[in-house]
Amino acid sequence: MSIDLRNLTDQLVADYLRFQGGSLVIIADQATLTIGNTIAESAQSISEKTENSITVIDLDLWRKGSPLTSLPDELETHLVDLLKGPDKEHNTLLYIMQSLEGESPMRVSLIDLAASRGKIGGLPNCTVDVLQSAFSKENRVAFSEELFTFMQQVTKVELTCDRGSKIHAWLDHDRYDVVNSNGVLKLGTYANPIPAEVFFHPARIEGTLVISGSYGPLMGFAPFVGDYKALMQALNATPIYWQIKESKISEVTCDNSDIKKFVQELAFETDADHGMKIGEFGLPANLYVLGRDITGNLMIDEKGRVHIANGHGYQKRTRCEYDTKVHGDGLIANASLRAVNLDKQFMKENQYNPDIFSSLQ
Repeated sequence: MSIDLRNLTDQLVADYLRFQGGSLVIIADQATLTIGNTIAESAQSISEKTENSITVIDLDLWRKGSPLTSLPDELETHLVDLLKGPDKEHNTLLYIMQSLEGESPMRVSLIDLAASRGKIGGLPNCTVDVLQSAFSKENRVAFSEELFTFMQQVTKVELTCDRGSKIHAWLDHDRYDVVNSNGVLKLGTYANPIPAEVFFHPARIEGTLVISGSYGPLMGFAPFVGDYKALMQALNATPIYWQIKESKISEVTCDNSDIKKFVQELAFETDADHGMKIGEFGLPANLYVLGRDITGNLMIDEKGRVHIANGHGYQKRTRCEYDTKVHGDGLIANASLRAVNLDKQFMKENQYNPDIFSSLQ
C-alpha cells in the first residue's frame, strides 16, 4: 500500500499542486496524517534541488477533542509566517483533514488566508481510495479538455433520465464562463485537486429534475450521517423532485416527509434570496469514477455523475451574479444529455458518446 500511496501522492504534487519548490503547508489530522506525511515526502523529492519549507500540521493538536468553529489566532499567525514567500506561485496550502460538523467557518478562513498568499486546495476526508479514484491512470486529461471545448459551442442542453427528469438549460457564453475543473491549483482560487468536471452557471433553466442518486447536504442529515448507503436506498425508493421555473426551484416534492422538509428548508429558508436558485450544472469528466458505484464522498461522486446544484454558483469562476452559503449537489442517475443547438446526443445513460469525443476512442 505504501508504494501505491507514494505513486499517487507523487502525481498529486507534480501534476495538480504543481509544486516546484517554495512553501507547502499540509493540514491533516490523526486520520489523515500518514497521507499528509507521504505528500510531504513527494514534495521534498520532486523539489529537492530547490529551497523548500514543507510543513505538515496535525489539526487535532489544535482541536483538543472539539471541532474548531474558527481559526485560532496562534494558528493563523503560524500559517501567515509559513506562507510569507514573496512569490505567491510558490506558496501552497493543502488541507486533507476530516470534515467535522461546525468547522465550515474555520475552513473558509483557511481558504481566504491561503488564497491571498498563493494557491489553496482541499481534499477533505482524504483516504487512499479517494486518491486512487482521483489519480487513476484510467483518467485521460485530454477528455476534460475536449468536453470543455465542446461545451463552449453549446447554447442549450437537454437533460433526461430514466426516473423522469426533463430539463432544458441555456448557456450564455458572453455572461457566464464554462469552467474546466481539471484539478490543477491556480493562484488565488480554491479548488479540490481532483480531476475532473466541467461546469457552468445556467443563464436559464426550466423543467423537472429527479434526484435519485445522492443529494450532498443530506449526508449531514441525522438519519444518513455515516451511512451513505441508507441515503442511496432512501432516494432510490423516494426520489426528490424539483420543479424549476425561471431558474429557480418553485416546488420540492418527495414521498419521504423528512427528506422533503429538509430540502424545502435548505432551498427556501436558509437563504430566502438565493437558496432556491440553480447555481451549477455539472458534467462529470473523471473516467475512473464515471459509472462506478457511489462512494459517499461527494467530491469523488460528482466527478462521475451529472449533477445540478441549488444555491452557490461559483461566482469567482463562472461570473454568477450572486453569492450564498447554500450549495446542494443533486446527483442524477443514468443521465442522458443532448446539445440541442448542435443536435448531438453526447451522453446516454451516463456514458459519453465516443463518436463525438475522439479522446475516448
